[in-house]
Amino acid sequence: MQVAEAWESWVRGTTFFEEGCDEVLADVPMVAGQGYDIEIEFASGQSEVLAFSALALGLGLPAGDAEIAEAVAVAKAADVAVLFVGRDASWDTEGADLPGIALPGRQAELVAAVAAVNPKTVVVLQTGGPVEMPWLGSVAAVLQAWYPGQEAGNAIADVLLGAEPGGRLPQTFPARWQDGVTQTQDPEIYPGLDGRVRYEEGVFIGYRHADRMGTPPLFPFGFGLSYTRFEVGDLAIDGMEVAVTVRNVGDRAGSAVLQCYVNPVAAAVERPTRELKAFAKVHLGPGEVRRVVLGLSPRDFAWFCVERQAWVVEAGRYGIELGQSAADLPLTVEISMVAAVLPA
Repeated sequence: MQVAEAWESWVRGTTFFEEGCDEVLADVPMVAGQGYDIEIEFASGQSEVLAFSALALGLGLPAGDAEIAEAVAVAKAADVAVLFVGRDASWDTEGADLPGIALPGRQAELVAAVAAVNPKTVVVLQTGGPVEMPWLGSVAAVLQAWYPGQEAGNAIADVLLGAEPGGRLPQTFPARWQDGVTQTQDPEIYPGLDGRVRYEEGVFIGYRHADRMGTPPLFPFGFGLSYTRFEVGDLAIDGMEVAVTVRNVGDRAGSAVLQCYVNPVAAAVERPTRELKAFAKVHLGPGEVRRVVLGLSPRDFAWFCVERQAWVVEAGRYGIELGQSAADLPLTVEISMVAAVLPA
């Protein structure tokens, strides 16, 4: 019997660089222990030249009510529940846009159900980018594991059992899909018209976009927790060197990532509220204190002028902000810069 068809009803979609159709799904009841033959009919379209063609076939067992109920029962009887959820290469891939940042399938429902019966639920996310987390306030911890390769199991187990998780987010995790830079009312910007997309966000992506729009992210750029805590203070600037004191105020060794952002107080052109210009990772033992120096250069205060094909430093005051993420910058000093034109 025919269970899925994209032959007569083929319509160009978003897959394979918009050369293929969108995914066609079908539910097929199967009996345990019984074998099934699958026949695929596939042909390329008529063309005078050799064309790009591809076919992807996937089979999966979707989680239903029974599987979620089983997970809830196991979690209820456990001291700690560890849930592995996320996406895979069929979602985080080239050649197509994601339809959203919600976890595929019923994974969000699974997390919420397990967390409701076990407050010590740890969620391990294996994704290539941000996901919405409506269940975040109900779980004890979230470990963003990305796609770590063949040593994934050992590495994740080490972190869950006490090894220092020293990573920091290299991108902003928005609270909602609608907070992303592509989510506008202009179809020419996204998803595009007639195969063309107009890019006009410039440098305003990631944390720069969040600052510009005033939308608090779910997790900011540079964010990351440790099994200890750090405090920063005594920010000072001498020439192009920024010095800060960092203290490990916990009872475990750990790594702090100090991040220095430049904030143009007044500018002739629209510029980001702040931009990361220097950072340093420092490993400290319990109670250890260290003075850390980060170096800047005139280029860190400049913007690129297309007409002059050069980097331009405007005269005026600039804020130097220091902290542990793009949204955690408790220390600020100001510096005055003279006008300069720097070669590209």
